[in-house]
Amino acid sequence: MTSKGIVFDLDAVNSDSTTAYDKSRYRTTGTVTAALPVENGYYFNGSTAQIPFTTVSQLQIARSLITLVAWMKSSNAAEMAILDKLDDGDTPTQGYGLRTSSTGTAVFTTNTDEYNSTVSIVDSKPHFIAGVLDGTNKFIVVDDKVAITKAYTTAITDSAKNLGIGYQVNPEIRFTGRIYFAQIYNVGLNFGQLMNIYNSTKHKYIWDYNDHLD
Repeated sequence: MTSKGIVFDLDAVNSDSTTAYDKSRYRTTGTVTAALPVENGYYFNGSTAQIPFTTVSQLQIARSLITLVAWMKSSNAAEMAILDKLDDGDTPTQGYGLRTSSTGTAVFTTNTDEYNSTVSIVDSKPHFIAGVLDGTNKFIVVDDKVAITKAYTTAITDSAKNLGIGYQVNPEIRFTGRIYFAQIYNVGLNFGQLMNIYNSTKHKYIWDYNDHLD
């Protein structure tokens, strides 16, 4: 699994009901409220659960290079924050985020550009989601496929908001379901590197999910 450019790596295994840890070299911590530790991740109730990480310099990414990665599971077709550092909820103008849309599809947002994969990820199954800005293109990966891609070079304007896992800080947008894995890179990973992450982690999350529906 690649470590090049990683600036945030949620350590769900060693985190608990009060503190969430980042196992990247930066070792930032987040405050857990109402998000319940579950096997390999956290369960978010969609109303009060949140894990904000205070804004630190390595997360203030103001460039045309970023990769957001998550493993999640939900059955809720609604706008939900998975990994979010956007500044203005429904109409962001700065920052970056990985979300679901009101119809349950994967959305990767930088500044004002909300890029929708049109692929549903709220079917009560674990899904691997990645949003990439590589300096030339913007693309979304869902599981082991590129869901959508376009030419895009606009740099991110940093948002002053904290990073939220399962939570958009202000105004509030929350997640319902499980988030197992969340990473941020200050580089644009290529598809092969993303598949290295997918293949090295999928055994932890793709299991008999029918016995563990939320």
